[in-house]
Amino acid sequence: MGYLLCHIMFILGGTSAKNVAGNLANRLRQPLLHTVYKRFPDDEFYVRVLDDITGKDVVIVQTAYPDPKIVELLIMQDAVH
Repeated sequence: MGYLLCHIMFILGGTSAKNVAGNLANRLRQPLLHTVYKRFPDDEFYVRVLDDITGKDVVIVQTAYPDPKIVELLIMQDAVH
């Protein structure tokens, strides 16, 4: 199969979809964002995007199951906003 070509965008892989995000980034030939994830003992979740994405398009790849992954998705969305 050939590669899809599109404008520059960043791919952000959540904790439950890192492999899928990596494969998508390779397939689209787009950069995968460098991120730091932390889950604290009280189950709080932290995400930090290390790349400069100001004014850039970002695709978030994350499953929404089980329920805590939905919260991670919303936190990742806030981090790239």
